[in-house]
Amino acid sequence: MKKLIIVASSIVTLSFGGFLLADNFGSPKPSASTKVISDHGKVDSFASLTELENESPIIVRGKKVGKLSTQVRKSKVDPTLVSGWTESEFLIREVIKNDGNSEKVQVNKKIVVGEMAFEYEGAIHTVNGYQEMKNGDEYLLFLVEQDGLFATRGVTYGKVPLDTKELELYSEESHEESHEEEIHAEELASIFDQARKKYGK
Repeated sequence: MKKLIIVASSIVTLSFGGFLLADNFGSPKPSASTKVISDHGKVDSFASLTELENESPIIVRGKKVGKLSTQVRKSKVDPTLVSGWTESEFLIREVIKNDGNSEKVQVNKKIVVGEMAFEYEGAIHTVNGYQEMKNGDEYLLFLVEQDGLFATRGVTYGKVPLDTKELELYSEESHEESHEEEIHAEELASIFDQARKKYGK
């Protein structure tokens, strides 16, 4: 059984807390009755595209072709949900960087990406507002590999949508974003814009 081991390259803490409702920077919204539960985990952050590139051993371009499974981890002492992720299949169309020369990271091959968002008991659980990739859409991914599974760097930083200018994030339902959310969105917008100009169509 595959395990998504979150290392310093992705996320340090994973305990789902604060209740959020969907307002996701222009991305398609879940139904009004869908609850979004988000954990604000401690993750690596990046100030620029260059920094993200330098800290990512694998950079690929391609598209999500399907969802394979949902993995859920509960506490061993009670039924509390501790963590989870979605395992998605990603078709590589271009290899930009492959530091470890992984045989899995090749053009026209499919890899399994652990996405830090999943559905469980009628709610969407997410880390730092991360939204799952959309089937058939093209993305630029900055990845690390662990136990045969690939994870995006800094969770939200490592997934750049190429078919839209949106950030594809969930946000708290409020008239004003929190200061932390606003900074995060600004950082992502800058990096994504740089990435799209460099690697876009």
